Amino acid sequence: MSKISNIIKPYIAGPMSGHPEFNYPAFFKMENMLRDSGIEDILNPVYIANGELNLPYDFYIRHSLQLLIKAQSIVMLNGWKGSRGAELEYHVAKTMGIPVFTQELEPLIEESPITDQENIDIFAEAQNLINGARQASYGSPKQNFTAIGRIWGALLNIPDIAPEIVAIMMAGLKLARQSNVHKMDNLVDVIGYVGTIPLIRADSSV
Repeated sequence: MSKISNIIKPYIAGPMSGHPEFNYPAFFKMENMLRDSGIEDILNPVYIANGELNLPYDFYIRHSLQLLIKAQSIVMLNGWKGSRGAELEYHVAKTMGIPVFTQELEPLIEESPITDQENIDIFAEAQNLINGARQASYGSPKQNFTAIGRIWGALLNIPDIAPEIVAIMMAGLKLARQSNVHKMDNLVDVIGYVGTIPLIRADSSV
């Protein structure tokens, strides 16, 4: 079995900010490589906002995460370490159990690209919140976010918002706050909210 056969519905992640042409050529090159290998269902974030480059940073992150949760694998372009967005996408993929591959399409064996102790604690704390304190306080993520989605839908006079989308929107709220002032709690909550999505999908209640 070739290594490419393990890459299904891949999301392409990599650095953009600070690179010429926002590194789009590298994303397009990877997309073409995957298509040439017979993969058609490719999630490429360069198409977010039809290439508009002047929207707020949190807009791209929020929509990238919405795209990422649809993926069944993720390919990390070279230079992803040190990119805030790509590192976040990496950790979200790991939290959701999505297989991670290098630019060479090899499985990525990586404990953490971040060595700063504060950031390591962020992911540990997020896991503790998902499985501990907040679930005990608010109930299961699916129950809580289903109730929130029902209230939001009623207020907006639209159908109920799905609990998975509520999780992404809550993460977006924290990203908007983080884009203004750095707070560790914002980053913990972003990972925490996205980390509830596998729990929501696995929960047959409601």
